[in-house]
Amino acid sequence: MEVSDQIIKVLDNLGQKFGIAVDWTQSNIMPYVQQLGQRIVNYELWTSIVWIVLSLILLISCIYAFKKFLPKAMSHDSGEYEIGIPMSMFSILGIIISIIVIVFQVFDIVTCLTLPEKIWMQYIQAYIQK
Repeated sequence: MEVSDQIIKVLDNLGQKFGIAVDWTQSNIMPYVQQLGQRIVNYELWTSIVWIVLSLILLISCIYAFKKFLPKAMSHDSGEYEIGIPMSMFSILGIIISIIVIVFQVFDIVTCLTLPEKIWMQYIQAYIQK
């Protein structure tokens, strides 16, 4: 069985869930499905880019906050110490979270550029499993 036959079966199943019957003999269906698949990949690509940009903003601001509050955390003055410790810890947490998000989104971008069919299948499977 070819990949296109498998995609057609999955789309038929998806169409049945939505109550849509698709006539695969029409010549304009497959180009539309390919265009739709490309849109799905582009959507995933651009959302990954947005998440990377937001994570970079978080990373830069957390590094700045960590540099600002670390001396206060090391201070022996109780007022500065009380604010410095939690803010330093929140900054470290933000740095860790932003790095994790960036790594996962970079892998999504690589998948979009090298295996767009995988993105299609993940998107379709998410709707089938609902």
